[in-house]
Amino acid sequence: MLPRPESERDISLSLKQWIELNITRFLANLDLPVGDQWELPVVEDYVLVVAVKDYKDGGVGVFSITDPESPGYRIQGLLETALNNGS
Repeated sequence: MLPRPESERDISLSLKQWIELNITRFLANLDLPVGDQWELPVVEDYVLVVAVKDYKDGGVGVFSITDPESPGYRIQGLLETALNNGS
């Protein structure tokens, strides 16, 4: 596998930091019934995918951002979960 460009690594790091901050903030503010036990989850893996099809020329582009340290099988699992939950 080719090394990722510096700009892609910067975007990945920035996204990871944004996710960790904002998902944590969102989850910490959920309105849960009193007395329910809840622990703040730790975000270990993430994937952001943008897929576009140009109907004019039939071209397709796919852009994804993941943590470069995340194993492929875990990213694939996230994508499968997203696809299965979205239908």
